[in-house]
Amino acid sequence: MMNRVRYSFRFILAVLLATLIGVAGRPAPASAQAPANDNIANAIFIGAGCNSQPGSVTGTNIKATLETGEPRVPLASGFSIWYTWVPNNSGATTFLASAGNFNVTIGIYTDSANPATVAALTPVTATTGSEGQVQFKAAAGTQYFIQLDSARSAITGSITLSWSQLNAPSGLTAAAGNTTVQLRWRAPTSPVDGCTGNPTWTYDILRATDGGGFQLLAMNIPGSQQNYTDTLLTNSQRYTYVVIADDGVLLTFSNIISATPLLPTPTGVKAFPGEKQVSLQWNVVPHALSYNVKRSASSGGPYTTIANVTTNSYTDLPLTDGVTYYYVVSAVDVSSESGNSAEVSATPEPPGPSDLVASVNEGEVILNWSATPGATSYNVKRGTVTGGPYTTISSGQNATTYTDSGVINGNTYYYVVTSNYSTGESPNSNEVKVDVPTLDAPQNLTAVGGNMVVDLTWDASAEAASYSVKRGTASGGPYTTISAGQSNTSFHD
Repeated sequence: MMNRVRYSFRFILAVLLATLIGVAGRPAPASAQAPANDNIANAIFIGAGCNSQPGSVTGTNIKATLETGEPRVPLASGFSIWYTWVPNNSGATTFLASAGNFNVTIGIYTDSANPATVAALTPVTATTGSEGQVQFKAAAGTQYFIQLDSARSAITGSITLSWSQLNAPSGLTAAAGNTTVQLRWRAPTSPVDGCTGNPTWTYDILRATDGGGFQLLAMNIPGSQQNYTDTLLTNSQRYTYVVIADDGVLLTFSNIISATPLLPTPTGVKAFPGEKQVSLQWNVVPHALSYNVKRSASSGGPYTTIANVTTNSYTDLPLTDGVTYYYVVSAVDVSSESGNSAEVSATPEPPGPSDLVASVNEGEVILNWSATPGATSYNVKRGTVTGGPYTTISSGQNATTYTDSGVINGNTYYYVVTSNYSTGESPNSNEVKVDVPTLDAPQNLTAVGGNMVVDLTWDASAEAASYSVKRGTASGGPYTTISAGQSNTSFHD
């Protein structure tokens, strides 16, 4: 596992200095020769095309001089040496120069002559003090000349020149989750390697907690990756992040962003009303140790915590029937509480009648049920399909029995009963199904004719209460009823 070392600006500066400092400067010995790149015509070529990617070179300005007409940047001492560079990519460019015990000035030029001469130089940028660093926007394919000199000192010696086209990562965002923070950022606008198509940098990530300094969280993240998930965090602890791009020469820093991981809010909250109670259920929240159940008398709150439970369900009682209650649930861990869930509501209701039963008599259905305490009356409802819809066929019924005489033989009916209270109507009772039977037709009908009379007889039909006698003048009808409500099994026509 990577050591979590302190990664401060002082640390970064120390790394840069250790990288960039060359052999310590010293006064020129009398026998030293002037460097080969003492004049612009002999500027040392440090890269072009694919070879112009970030890099460094070390030379010396011992015994260096100014040639006739050579420009001098502010604070330059007149011990100049020259390099030339042709970038493969356009973009922001940084040149850094350092020596052992003296500062270095930098001048950047283009030259219109071929071969280059100091008379044809055009200044691009230069140091204004002894900072040893310049930045400018380089154009791909343009030849630049770099002039290095001792700054305000007669001391000369080894000078290291480094260059980079690395810009800073940008748009760093942090999305907090449950014990996690998801980081995303945009890559530097610096172009990728023009030859391989690959980024020329990697990323390091620094993290700080409240009250602490930045520490290294991750390093050497590929330049093609612009996201990172920080895990196993403490909820409700604020974390601060910065992303560093590193091309081996330059370190550039993104914006700083902070995020606070939190437990997610419970989802799937449901409320089920009952008599003087409401039962609640919700989905389990990972890493939650318990849940706060909160209630309000009005939608939107304010809410009062009525229970802390370790399961994902709770029954709130005793409540008042007919009153609507509003609920939210939050998740809790050792150090934090999530936001409130979506609000749900429910209205406790008194029970409907129980034990509804039905029996069938001749052309009618008889219903009976158990009384419900506190009910002022009952409503009887009937439907033709299970589950309704139901039509109320009797309301304000005081008794716990009802006879439905409006049924048709051969049909099926479904019944429920509700109770009426001072606060309203109860839910439906249990449903009962009733199949009203079809009566069998009379059998063995006989007719005996006489002088202008006909005597009919037939066998009795089970469950028949009466008979209707019909007559026609042709076989198969049509028939006309000549007697209805006939109680016996004979008829004299």
